[in-house]
Amino acid sequence: MEYVEKEITDIQSIREGDKKTIEEKTRLLEEAKEHNKKLVNELKSSEEEVEEIRKVLMAYKTEKEKEVEELNQRLEQTESDMKVLVREIDKMKKSAAEKLKVLGSLFE
Repeated sequence: MEYVEKEITDIQSIREGDKKTIEEKTRLLEEAKEHNKKLVNELKSSEEEVEEIRKVLMAYKTEKEKEVEELNQRLEQTESDMKVLVREIDKMKKSAAEKLKVLGSLFE
């Protein structure tokens, strides 16, 4: 009988030890789950921040592309205006040269 009681006591002791081990592992698992939830939330938050930054950068890029296009158009217009001015100056030079020839011939 003593042997049976000792076996029962040993089994209960092992069972109690297993129960404590299970409780500890369950607690650690819950902590890991909670930590995982925090990490997932941080990741989602970071993804949202990255998306916002991407949107801002894309808007900035679009704005700058428009500015570059406007500047290119203004440059083309300025080049065109300068060509017109050069032609006008050339006409004026020719006209002035002709007038100088006429004046020169008058004093000869």
